[in-house]
Amino acid sequence: MESSTFSLDKHLQALKPPVKELCSYERQYTELYYAIQSNDSDKVAQLCEENADVNQPSLPKCRTPLSEAASVGNREVVEILIKHRANPNMWCPMSDPPLICAAKKGHAEVVKVLLDSDAEVGLTPVEETSALGWAVHKHHTEVVRALLEARVNPNEKHFFKKTPLPLALSEQSKEIVELLLRFGASFDKLDHVKGVSVNFIVRENMLSTFRTLVNGKLKVEWEIERRDGSIWGNHNVLHTIYRSGRNEMRQYLLEQLPTLYSTLSRQHDMYGRCPVECSLDLQSDH
Repeated sequence: MESSTFSLDKHLQALKPPVKELCSYERQYTELYYAIQSNDSDKVAQLCEENADVNQPSLPKCRTPLSEAASVGNREVVEILIKHRANPNMWCPMSDPPLICAAKKGHAEVVKVLLDSDAEVGLTPVEETSALGWAVHKHHTEVVRALLEARVNPNEKHFFKKTPLPLALSEQSKEIVELLLRFGASFDKLDHVKGVSVNFIVRENMLSTFRTLVNGKLKVEWEIERRDGSIWGNHNVLHTIYRSGRNEMRQYLLEQLPTLYSTLSRQHDMYGRCPVECSLDLQSDH
């Protein structure tokens, strides 16, 4: 006589579809997802012609097909999906919109296609980040250029309540800083520019940016208590000015902020040197 004991494993097995469908059933992958992942543009086109749902999110990343294609960076696939009415502004809250997916990976050509298809460039509601913010953070210069040329406002807060310019300075990306300035980026009076950014500006001899910081009397970390952890040792910005031989910057700081200049000139770095001694060291090196 057969046992009548209930078997949960057999019950679950009976509910499952045939083996050939297990992968898509268990993890909710779709054929379209696999074609995109494989960079198979012909298969993507075929599935789209067969009325595949071009806006259905797929696990495990819970991305729409267009977000996945934007992340992969295949421009042709992105164009096929858009042609078949993939929505460039549809995305799952667990993932990123297509434009941010492309911007994070540095796919400038895909970014241009999405912008031409009216992809929104604003912030995501969850993280308060944008494509421009991510492009600056990831040092993707050509993506930044494409977004700025599409008239994305460089003075809005694009990355966790930061505007792009101080973000680019904190990332020490001179090319992106210059690009942002060319497209009208400016410092907001509430922007917080870290000391390492100021030292970076000095080392790269970015005189106009330095003057902007001084004139704006922003909350810049000038003094040695807020240390720059560079290879030159912990020091204030005046140490960097002397060490780099930036006489125009030194003179400008002295003229505009004499009290701060006096304070900085008396501070010592980790080797016990005041700023002017850095200049003497530099001369002895030569």
